[in-house]
Amino acid sequence: MELLGRWEEADSMFDAAIRSWSSLYGDGHSRIATIRVNQANLAYRRGDFDAAAAAYREGVVIWRDGGEQMLLGSGLRNLGIIERERGDFVAADSLFSEAVAVRTAIAGERSAIVSEVYSALAGLRNRQGRHAEAETYARDAQEVLAELLAPEHRFVLSSALERGLALVELDRSDEAVELLEWVYGIFDETLNEADMNRGRGALWLGTALARTGERQRARPLIEGALPILESTLGSDAPETVRARQELERLTG
Repeated sequence: MELLGRWEEADSMFDAAIRSWSSLYGDGHSRIATIRVNQANLAYRRGDFDAAAAAYREGVVIWRDGGEQMLLGSGLRNLGIIERERGDFVAADSLFSEAVAVRTAIAGERSAIVSEVYSALAGLRNRQGRHAEAETYARDAQEVLAELLAPEHRFVLSSALERGLALVELDRSDEAVELLEWVYGIFDETLNEADMNRGRGALWLGTALARTGERQRARPLIEGALPILESTLGSDAPETVRARQELERLTG
């Protein structure tokens, strides 16, 4: 139902599953947390970040109480991303910090699951305007992830995108262009045309090119990014607004 876009039916099925598990094993069973997290992902994909956050919080509580550290680490990281999208940067910061601590205890500091959180933290710092910190977090995460995973793994690309964004905002667009061309090139080949990261990659590559004087290359990239960002992030999301602003600058 979820894949078909029949959101209400999928949500009802999740609710029914929760009632069944709850009647058999109680409200604190780990399986209920997993179902609630699946509901949260469903809400996130349809743009209901408040519902997604509420569902994820329930899952995190169950996993924390049950001492299920691996699941807790994932839940904390994902809830942090949702809170970041909701604009609650204080909550996101706290969740990412706890996720780093939990995952470091599991796998050590130099691990993919810890670097994945640092990549998400770089995204938060970019949202906060703390771009120098974001660039450091993203660069370090990219280096570790590229060493431990495939060079074009989505975690590597996500950290590289956040680094490129930070470089643009730090007035280092000449450094950002090559990095963002690589990231966007892969997104353009491998992702669905309506994928959020394809839109984000196009936006920041276009912005970097505009800053280095390549306005003719920049404009079609940002024009192509705008409808993707509107449909995936929403019309009022910061990067959607930024895309409109960049197009106005190119027109002026």
